[in-house]
Amino acid sequence: KIPNVYDHIIKDFTWVRGKAPDKIIYASDRRNLDMYKNNGKDLVKKGLAYVYFKTEEGYTYGKSVEENISMYDTLVKAGPNPPFQDAGVLLGVPSDKKTLLRVYNMDDENMLSFVKNWVQEQVYGGKLKDTNIFGYSNTETGTKIMRYQKEQNIRVKRRGEVQWLWPTLNLQSVVDDKQEGVTHVIRGKDYNYQEAERRKDETVLRTIRMQTILRVLLKAPPIASTENWGNVSWDGGYTLSTSKLRKMIIEGKLGDKGFLHPDLPTIYALRKDSNNWGASFKFYWTRFYLPNDIDPTFKVKEFEQLNKELKDAFNQETSLINKNFELTRQISSLQERGLYLAEEN
Repeated sequence: KIPNVYDHIIKDFTWVRGKAPDKIIYASDRRNLDMYKNNGKDLVKKGLAYVYFKTEEGYTYGKSVEENISMYDTLVKAGPNPPFQDAGVLLGVPSDKKTLLRVYNMDDENMLSFVKNWVQEQVYGGKLKDTNIFGYSNTETGTKIMRYQKEQNIRVKRRGEVQWLWPTLNLQSVVDDKQEGVTHVIRGKDYNYQEAERRKDETVLRTIRMQTILRVLLKAPPIASTENWGNVSWDGGYTLSTSKLRKMIIEGKLGDKGFLHPDLPTIYALRKDSNNWGASFKFYWTRFYLPNDIDPTFKVKEFEQLNKELKDAFNQETSLINKNFELTRQISSLQERGLYLAEEN
């Protein structure tokens, strides 16, 4: 966990952009939490999603719209000691690669029909087994769009409220886009569909396919284009993998500073660097690589040289300003004493 994480996000964004964000949207605001809840319930009402509970006896799920809505309402009011071990809302599609790809390639009308028919036959028909729900409810590889969460969000607690049902990032970003009329985020090439296909990155492909299906069902804007954004890499042995950084933190390799460790390749570390690497990065990024369909590699030696040039230029300019200020101050003093007359042209 990162202390004051919201403040850090805003400061990082402001540092990169050069000015504060025009609008800040918190997913944990009550309006937005209600918006996610209502959109999730609409999918259940329309027969496009369904609810599951996991108990000691196994998995249960709603066999009708009415039963799923009842289970959904139970989820919303679950409390800290719910009548289940795990629970959530699943999108009405199977999670296997072959089917997701087929649905992803459908036009909007056929996609909607497929999801409705699948829920009708498989869910309402009671054909799903525990092994199916076990796979579909997996956060990483399944079809979960909402989940029960016992631990309370810090902003929700500050308001004296509770929230038991939360959207997954896929549902949240799609609903945000629908509400705000924007695309959710500018991603690098790692979230470009063609690039992911070339790399055979099933995690990225699954995310894009799931989001595309959700965007059709919720009538939200399409996924943001990634055509003009390259990846950034370093040549100094650094890693930009969030999962690897998290693993290092869990293993205690970064002490108690975690993601705020000054040696990590993060925006926080760049803007806090006393050696002005942050200034160099910002200059480099805005001057050469933003935006471009290329993959820049920032070299440590180039950074060091650029820092030296920037510092020298800054020191020269500061020296000139100081000299001019001192000269102006001396002239002003002489004028006050009547000892200096400006030359008339």
